[in-house]
Amino acid sequence: MTTLATLARDGLEVVRLAERLAAGNVPSVEALGAAHLLAPMRGAPHDPVHHAEGDPLVHTHMVACELVRRPGFEMVAATQRLALALAALLHDVAKPETADEVDGRVSHPNHAPRGARKARAALYAAGLDPRVREAAAALCRRHMQPHHILATAASDVALLRWVASVSLEVPVRLLLLLAEADARGRVSARPDDSAALLRDFAGEHDILDAPHAFADRTVRCACCRDADRDPRFASGAPEGGPLVRVLTGLPASGKSGVAMALAAEGAVRISVEDRLDAGMERGRAIQDAKEVLRECLRTGRDAVWDATMLTRTLRRQVVGLVETYGARCAIQTLEVPEVTRAARNRERDRPVPDDVVVKMLSTWEMPTFDEALIVEGRPDRLSSNVQLAARR
Repeated sequence: MTTLATLARDGLEVVRLAERLAAGNVPSVEALGAAHLLAPMRGAPHDPVHHAEGDPLVHTHMVACELVRRPGFEMVAATQRLALALAALLHDVAKPETADEVDGRVSHPNHAPRGARKARAALYAAGLDPRVREAAAALCRRHMQPHHILATAASDVALLRWVASVSLEVPVRLLLLLAEADARGRVSARPDDSAALLRDFAGEHDILDAPHAFADRTVRCACCRDADRDPRFASGAPEGGPLVRVLTGLPASGKSGVAMALAAEGAVRISVEDRLDAGMERGRAIQDAKEVLRECLRTGRDAVWDATMLTRTLRRQVVGLVETYGARCAIQTLEVPEVTRAARNRERDRPVPDDVVVKMLSTWEMPTFDEALIVEGRPDRLSSNVQLAARR
């Protein structure tokens, strides 16, 4: 059974291995397999054509070896090397649970986003600096994209949209270093030079290391959603209408305090939890809350949606409703270190049980810039001056 304590242990094991890797010391396959989070990759099914080298653990070790050999690895900042090392170790961590075998071939549908969630949960519980954690999670979630984007992008503008959207979350250079190590860290008959081509393309547009400077939030949101827009030009669309702020965060992360402060300034606070506490059935509570939101949108009043909203799917239900009315939507993340969150939770009249928090952590997705016009509260994009803060 996974508990918050075991989750923290698993995260710290991987952080220690990643620190060795970031310093250029590649842990052995045996050392990787001794880590609880990585151990299930040993012997897990792997495609015999694209991964003739062996199981996912062998592949992970080969990727780690290739990463430290990349000419650009030693050039990036120490914190960026740690994020890269974490991603190299964790990018395929969800393959054992996603393996699908058909006629001797093996695929792993959705292993990248599931792996990113597993990485985020363990690294959060371990107390790693959120900026390093989110860089590693973004690299895990996107690690397959460079291998396919050149074939799927219909034009240079479409390719630029993708590179620009990546650059908001993590330096493009880091994703391409990981992609190159991933391509070389396997035995496959199909060569892959996509990382080198994408590196030249991003460099030509000056977004290999810096985030793309979108002219306004409307065009940023549209491009991150891969709408048919050129990210180099402003939208010309004025922002207007009521503002609905959707809060997201684990229990006891401070959402209700923020919601009440906004309510004191005139926004309508909408809380599903308050309705549940009043005895409403969950489905009815959600529908009642949405009807209050509709009334706010019809009358032009600002509102704040106070709930955990940890997944894209849940947030999309509210954001989609807001956008249907032509209003503005902001997603605001609230986060505190686990030790602080747990202490606050214990002081509640009705603490959320740890096993429920663990389940929530397994689904937690950090809001990305395609989700809403305004995205606030994300950990700062990783830069060279980040200070590490992993508990020991």
